[in-house]
Amino acid sequence: MNADVIVGPIANDTLFDTLGIISSGYLSTEEALKLLKIGPEYTQVVIKTEKAAANLRFIGSERIEKIEATAMQQEQDAYLEAFAKELDFP
Repeated sequence: MNADVIVGPIANDTLFDTLGIISSGYLSTEEALKLLKIGPEYTQVVIKTEKAAANLRFIGSERIEKIEATAMQQEQDAYLEAFAKELDFP
């Protein structure tokens, strides 16, 4: 594919964990696909060419003093709960 910029989902640890579960024979491909649909989806942007990089413009910055760990933990807990439910774990 010839593209200057690619925007798409990030392959996070969930993808690698799920592939490991498939290769162990514990899940079918269909079951694994259900698991991959659980949880948050994050997007990444990849600048592939000099042409794309040349069109970047600085528009501002913001200092982040403290990252709210509680929100991240709540997101992780919700994901693990949904994952366990999909696998029928208590």
